[in-house]
Amino acid sequence: MVEFGRSTGASRRSIFYPPPVRSSKVSGSSFDWKRLVFPLRTTCSSKTCPKDQQPRRKCRNPIPGAAIGVVAFLLIASAAAQAQTWTPLTNQPSFAAGTTFLMTDGTVLVQQLDAVLTAGNWYRLTPDSTGNYVNGTWTQVASMPSDYNPEYYASAVLADGRLIVEGGEYNQGSQQETNKGAIFDPTVDPPLGQWMPVSPPSGWAHIGDASGVLLANDQFLIGDAYASTAEALLDPVTLTWTPTGAGKADLSTEEGFALLPSGDVLTVDTNIFHDSPTDNTEVYSHLTGTWSTVGSTQQQLWNSGSYEIGPEILLPNGLVLATGVYAVRPRLPRRPQCRLQLPCRHSIRMGVSFGRPIAKWHRPKH
Repeated sequence: MVEFGRSTGASRRSIFYPPPVRSSKVSGSSFDWKRLVFPLRTTCSSKTCPKDQQPRRKCRNPIPGAAIGVVAFLLIASAAAQAQTWTPLTNQPSFAAGTTFLMTDGTVLVQQLDAVLTAGNWYRLTPDSTGNYVNGTWTQVASMPSDYNPEYYASAVLADGRLIVEGGEYNQGSQQETNKGAIFDPTVDPPLGQWMPVSPPSGWAHIGDASGVLLANDQFLIGDAYASTAEALLDPVTLTWTPTGAGKADLSTEEGFALLPSGDVLTVDTNIFHDSPTDNTEVYSHLTGTWSTVGSTQQQLWNSGSYEIGPEILLPNGLVLATGVYAVRPRLPRRPQCRLQLPCRHSIRMGVSFGRPIAKWHRPKH
């Protein structure tokens, strides 16, 4: 494993979304999509930009297609950001590391995934006395309940330091779309901690690889990834569920939930079992517990075969980066890595040319 410094980039398709003002009402007419298409074709041209703010392109050597996924993650940065590097850990883990969580105490909790029945095993990386993770040490913590070893699930680190894991597309190595869940409390029986079972929402026979996000009030929102548009909120104190999410346009399967600064939640629909529209976006109001359509991406981001979609990430500047995916190909063509410096409004500050559309969500001026 390695530790990585700050760096950021665009994927083959990406969306930038400035969140709405804090409000219980979100109207689709209040927002609009602006789209950029790489390379060279942009909404910010010589006709719309001052002469001293013309688009400038800087290209480096071509990048192998196999590296595109890595580049998409590493290069999302402002023009002023400096390149960072990966540093190998001094103490490498003795296991195949899977899903990773930064806990509230600064330690890192990692799931073991090198064998079917080890998915219930977890390890903690503790930084050294100076806070340096490179010289951190590994210790095994408590294992999950014996009948619950999930892969691909909804999860979140709660404000009090506990880790909630719900569902799983796979459990104990078989595809079950399980409705099991568990919560890890690092303060019980330290340093091992303890996993305790968590019951599913009432009537939910499956949870699977559900979408999930921790709200600002520390409630955990998940969407039914299996058979309906139902959603539920977990109370972190009582560990009980409350139905919510009326008005959802489609199933939450494969979708990402991005928490906005307003406290609401943004998602790009993957339209499971739906023929149209293919480019819808929605916002969940934390005040009303309902979903509202907020506009079209003007292009389909999700994969038509698997319904997979890339992550949706809230950036420090308040934008949400939503990335798209395509079907896996044996070999992608080589394309030059290009950096576009577009100072004018409605432009992408930096990107990678994958020959795919890239768009930015913006709030029109009134």
